[in-house]
Amino acid sequence: MTNPNPEHIEVLLKGKDFWNELRNENPEIIPQLIWANLDHMDLSYFNLKDADLNGASLWGTNFSFANLENTNLQGVHADEAIFIEANLNDVQASGMQACNADFSNATMTNWLTYDGKLYDSNLTNANLKNSELSGCEFNNCTLINSNFENADLTNCNFTKANLEGANLKNTLLIGCLFVDAQLLNSDLSFANVYGVSTWNIKTNNQTIQKDLIITKEKEPKITLDNIKIAQFIYLLLQNKEIKESLKLLLQRQF
Repeated sequence: MTNPNPEHIEVLLKGKDFWNELRNENPEIIPQLIWANLDHMDLSYFNLKDADLNGASLWGTNFSFANLENTNLQGVHADEAIFIEANLNDVQASGMQACNADFSNATMTNWLTYDGKLYDSNLTNANLKNSELSGCEFNNCTLINSNFENADLTNCNFTKANLEGANLKNTLLIGCLFVDAQLLNSDLSFANVYGVSTWNIKTNNQTIQKDLIITKEKEPKITLDNIKIAQFIYLLLQNKEIKESLKLLLQRQF
């Protein structure tokens, strides 16, 4: 296991002003904080751009307004960490665990994050446009007014998540779980919703559901304007037995 650079840890402990000044004077130095224990530290406003934090422990760490652009956050443990208005663009964070964390108003575009655990976190107004987030767990997250436009959300779990006002336009929602999720006032237009699970989701007249794609990539494209019936319509089109069962049911009713 690689250890963090002790000199970099020493400088980090001298505070924001000293750290940021040193970084400005030596932009070629990449902070090596691999597997560092930074639990509960106040790193707000720190310039951590390009830092390698692979596997670091960030429990309860405060990164508010910090610059974490292009950092390596793969495998970090950041439960209860604070990323309010942080710059998290172009981050690699596969396997990241950040439950009960606060990402409100953070910029997180072009994330590369597979199988991240973010449940119970606050991502209100977070911007995750153009990100790859396959397999991430957003269970019970607050995602009000979050921006996922053009993101790959394949197999993500949004169970009990609040996506009110969220921008999900042109996203890949293939295989996503939206059980008990709120999608009031959200924009799902042009999203691929093949294989979604939508038990007891909440939508309203302001939920935009234009041209939802319900078929696989190599199948003839079929669209509809209601996510709640997407799975049913697809099964109806593909499964002869369901068609026959419905015919028999209707015959018995009338």
